[in-house]
Amino acid sequence: MSKLFRNLKLRTKLIASVLTVSLVVLITISVFTHIWYQAELKNESIERLRMTSRNYAADVSKLFEDPVSTASTLSNTFGQMAAGQTADRKLAEDIVKEEIRRQARYESLWLLWEPNAFDGKDSEFITEEQRFGNETGRFAVSFYRMQGQIKYRTITETTASGSIAQSFKEMRKLTVGDPMLRTYEEGKPGVTVLSVRNPIISGGAYLGTAGIDMSVEVFEKMISEMKPYTGSSVQIINNRGMVVFRSDTTLESRPFAVEGNNSLTESITANVRAGKEMIAQAPVNGKNYYYALGPVKITGADAWSLCIAVPESSLMASVSKIIRTSSFLFFPGILLLLICVILSVNGIVRPINGANKVLNRLSLGHVSKAEQLPVKNNDEIGKMSQALNALTTGLREMLEFAEKIGKRDYSVEYHLLSDGDELGAEMLEMRNNLAESAEKEKRFKEEEECRNWVNHGLAEFAEVLRNNSNNMETLSYQMISRMVKYLDANQGGFFVVNDDDPSHPFLELTASYAYERRKYMEKKIEAGEGLVGTCYREGETIFMNDIPDGYVQITSGIGKANPRCLVIVPLKVNDIIYGIMEIASFKKIEPYQIDFLEKMGATTASTISAVKTNQHTAKLLEQSQMQSQRLSEQEEEMRQNMEEMQATQEEMYRKNLESEHAQQELSDTLAKMQSIQDTLEDEKFEIQSVMNAVDDVFMRITYDADMTLLDINDSCLELHGATREQMIGIKLTDKMNPKDIPAFRKNWDKVLAGETFKGEGIRKTRNGDKHVWYMYSPIKDASGKVHKVLMLGRFLDDM
Repeated sequence: MSKLFRNLKLRTKLIASVLTVSLVVLITISVFTHIWYQAELKNESIERLRMTSRNYAADVSKLFEDPVSTASTLSNTFGQMAAGQTADRKLAEDIVKEEIRRQARYESLWLLWEPNAFDGKDSEFITEEQRFGNETGRFAVSFYRMQGQIKYRTITETTASGSIAQSFKEMRKLTVGDPMLRTYEEGKPGVTVLSVRNPIISGGAYLGTAGIDMSVEVFEKMISEMKPYTGSSVQIINNRGMVVFRSDTTLESRPFAVEGNNSLTESITANVRAGKEMIAQAPVNGKNYYYALGPVKITGADAWSLCIAVPESSLMASVSKIIRTSSFLFFPGILLLLICVILSVNGIVRPINGANKVLNRLSLGHVSKAEQLPVKNNDEIGKMSQALNALTTGLREMLEFAEKIGKRDYSVEYHLLSDGDELGAEMLEMRNNLAESAEKEKRFKEEEECRNWVNHGLAEFAEVLRNNSNNMETLSYQMISRMVKYLDANQGGFFVVNDDDPSHPFLELTASYAYERRKYMEKKIEAGEGLVGTCYREGETIFMNDIPDGYVQITSGIGKANPRCLVIVPLKVNDIIYGIMEIASFKKIEPYQIDFLEKMGATTASTISAVKTNQHTAKLLEQSQMQSQRLSEQEEEMRQNMEEMQATQEEMYRKNLESEHAQQELSDTLAKMQSIQDTLEDEKFEIQSVMNAVDDVFMRITYDADMTLLDINDSCLELHGATREQMIGIKLTDKMNPKDIPAFRKNWDKVLAGETFKGEGIRKTRNGDKHVWYMYSPIKDASGKVHKVLMLGRFLDDM
């Protein structure tokens, strides 16, 4: 038999094989359709029912989004108004009226407040009609829609002061009521509405309720249009297990129940309360029904559910139809198959082997090995061969296109096979997306590197400023040397404004750095002199780039040179320039580096200001101490001279003016003493002027050796909000934190030993906590013993 089959012609063999296989396949399909495919289709139908219930429930959920959002927004808005004591009754009414005017679905929008909860003025505004028989009544804002107009009405006494208001107060969360008939005007037809209510809470206290009445027409219309299956019904069930809407009856509110099946009723009701999906099956009146439950999610409130009840016959109608159709087509299909095979075999056998070979290679991914098929006829087989040849050519081009894209050559072009070449269009889209992504990734990396460079630099130079804030020369050198290295530049100069003579300030080179070595030079630059002086005068950054050799001689602070790139940055804060930083480089200085230099310029200027202030303060203090000591010495000298003069006078009187020479000597001595006294008066005035200048800049307090306050200037009194009489005699440790006293006494002992100590800290004032710089310095008497301590301080926030 097998030998006979092998000797058959391909045409006969193909016909016999196709028919045999087709019969086996069709019979097998028929058998398994009833056994296996029927179960699969059933599961698919049940899953489709689940998705239908879920989608319907989602559609119903969307109907609640606007009213829930509106109620929550009103509750938050009026809760904040009441809590912030900005309650305005007219504004509250305008907001409610505007919201109902904007939302056509709303029949009524109302606010119900607890007595005096809104602004505490109910008794001033509530009319006799609104008092509802109690002392103050409740503040109620209610607007409703009637014949296209927005009208105001008074909430009924039952709602405002009865059990309904109490129930609102106890809920403390957003709720949706059952449909109910609401009559807004006597003699006018009522409107069936759903109420969305949200409590107004502030600080955990219940202030009232914001409510929205919306028409049920849109719900009824949606439910009536939900007819997913023949004989099916749709119900909306609230969280209490009550049927709110039903597609096959008029509006009613009754408990949900599956007739004759209490266990299924309880199961469905439990899943409704839990907000869960479910599929259940149960017989009803002799028919088998499927129940699909989809949760209707309401933000902030208990979920409702949508339940679809479908007869099994309707659910499985498509399965039965497929089975009937397949059975009906079985025998005609066999006959049609036989005819098609006989007519088609002759034209298929010859080219099929070549096409099969090409297709096998293409299916294995061997695009480059697929050969072109010869096309001898213009029939379907010939056109198929032409199409296969075109496909092979297109795939080869696409392979080359993909290879170049894989090598990141995004400039490669690809010509679409036709206007409908979807794969080619997607390949071009992929190329464009990859090119765009590569470009974005490149830009992102560059920007990220720049941000990291700037952030690292800010942190590094902030540490430099912090560690060198006591010495201008060290600060200048550390800043310019590190900045030259950080920018990978070649040289730099650091200039500080010298304003010792306020009428003639100039720039003074305090540090320079060139080619990895420290460069010492002395240089003074006037305002407007060269590029550095111009930068100082104009207060703006000067940047010059790509300067050809010999094009121009640049007169900079460092000297005359032709750098490729030069940037000069003013060190200024609050429009006050404290110095200039100049960087020259043969490499390009990028814009982000210039921005970094300008940011560091402001920070550096603040530090220079602080350093100069500290130096000036120390100088004033030293001068004050020296003048005080000199004054004490001169007072002692004058006292001794006065005693000597008095003794001389007495002696001369005792001798009764023995000689004119002695009298002349006495006159000279008196003149000398008068000169000394005048000098002392001048020095006292100078010392007082210095102290006044110190008082204008610093807070000043004088203590005795036991930390008792002896004197305080007006700046301190103003900050403490006290008088001089209230502050004199207070101990320094009285206002200190007890845990800080031991450490402070150690520093105090150092001051009594003749040292000066400085520090920073937080001080409480009547204007709040302030960041303070302070310094305690000893004051010695003529014997060199410390008998007083001077404290100077200044707010760093003002520096």
